[in-house]
Amino acid sequence: MMIGTDMRGHQRLMFAEELPLHSYPIHYQSPAYTPLGELPEDLRELYDYDPDKARQMLADANYPDGFTVDIYCDSTPNNQDHAALLKDAWIKFGVTANIQVHDPVTHTNFTYNRNYHVDGPHPWSLL
Repeated sequence: MMIGTDMRGHQRLMFAEELPLHSYPIHYQSPAYTPLGELPEDLRELYDYDPDKARQMLADANYPDGFTVDIYCDSTPNNQDHAALLKDAWIKFGVTANIQVHDPVTHTNFTYNRNYHVDGPHPWSLL
């Protein structure tokens, strides 16, 4: 089970209650894609870029002035470009990102020792 799985939903399925199905189990080698327009509104909202809402959420979480985070990435040009895109997007709602570029060995060491704020960025996880 995934973290955050609503077990009540699984119980309703077991007892044959009417349940809207927004996702389904897939094999790890069989990726699934649901077009954004087909997602419920509360899920579509998660993918909107809304700096004002993000700024308000930070203020609600006791970060009214934002905060600073380090993004560690390896020396791959694509990862550096992705980190720069994140830095540019995040500064608009108060998160200052410092990009730390390391050689692959050092980066792997940070990753395996979990000695970082943000690892990556990897296009499949952060963008």
